[in-house]
Amino acid sequence: MRWLFSDSFFSRLLPIFLLCLIPIASSELLANTEIQASLIMGRNGGEQIFETGSRTPDLTGFAGGSRLTYPRNHNFGGLGLALIRSPIEVHLRGTTTGYAIDPGGARNEDFVLPSNSQERSNGFDTGNFQFRDSAYIYSGNRNFADARARSTLSRYDLEALLRVFPFDVASRLNGGSRSSANQGLYVATALRYSYSKYRVYDAIQFARTTRGPFLGPIGIGNSLADSVLETPLGLGYRIQSGRVDYDLLFMINSGYNRSRDHHVQRALNFRVEQASGDGFLLRLGAKYWLTEEYAIAARWYGRRYYARGFLTTDGGLGQEALLVGLSGRQQVWLSTKEAGIEFEITRVLSR
Repeated sequence: MRWLFSDSFFSRLLPIFLLCLIPIASSELLANTEIQASLIMGRNGGEQIFETGSRTPDLTGFAGGSRLTYPRNHNFGGLGLALIRSPIEVHLRGTTTGYAIDPGGARNEDFVLPSNSQERSNGFDTGNFQFRDSAYIYSGNRNFADARARSTLSRYDLEALLRVFPFDVASRLNGGSRSSANQGLYVATALRYSYSKYRVYDAIQFARTTRGPFLGPIGIGNSLADSVLETPLGLGYRIQSGRVDYDLLFMINSGYNRSRDHHVQRALNFRVEQASGDGFLLRLGAKYWLTEEYAIAARWYGRRYYARGFLTTDGGLGQEALLVGLSGRQQVWLSTKEAGIEFEITRVLSR
């Protein structure tokens, strides 16, 4: 699976994915299948937080950790393709920021964890049937270093979504409208792949040192590459009223992560391995059919994804290189909270 999460994988996959959006209307496989192509535009807001640490003191007597906060405020655009043959729908889509954009300021905190601090996991707790919707694991911590910086973000998302309407209540609207339009309760599953690349620079840091407090610019901070493969599963409901289709979808997420956090000035690489998690995806939207071939849609979505894995470190300068060599794996939590709105222009290519 290592190749799937490499930086170069997406650069090879994107052209292939976009070529797949070109329908072959004469293919026997697509006979009697409605084909829709879409242009997607939207705005995302939220943050992604990497947190590691331990309340148990290490060999030096230190108990603490680090928290890195990366903003996810950006515009995006992309293409979509839908293949509809009642009672099944297959939706393919790819969206991207297009280039490295400014998502907002990043933050890097290093802290100590006193005896009265708390460590609480987030996401779904199946043992107690609870869900903790917080991106923070540790509370009661005291920062001894705090850096704020500018950042850039490049992000790419691919999704293949399958909808199945088991009760087959597909209907033809009055006047000879869409023959393949499905409505009612449906089951949905998907395969989602996301890759993001952050670069942090122009950092201003405050730190308590043995020589006293320090506050000043430190230049380049770090870079973070993160890949996520998710397999959501859930239920949805679609209802039609005249020319408008209303759609509600809720899915439970499970996923797998690989990440690499490179701190430039310290020459350190932090690698996240064996990270998996869960969360949910909620979508609520409406599509208005202007004609039999053209439609416009607006959709709101919310996404939570909370993963847990192990952090291994290599590199370092001076004494830090020795400490890194003697250190083992640490726990790490990767938490994403985001929401947004997107708009879609749809063209029916064939029926």
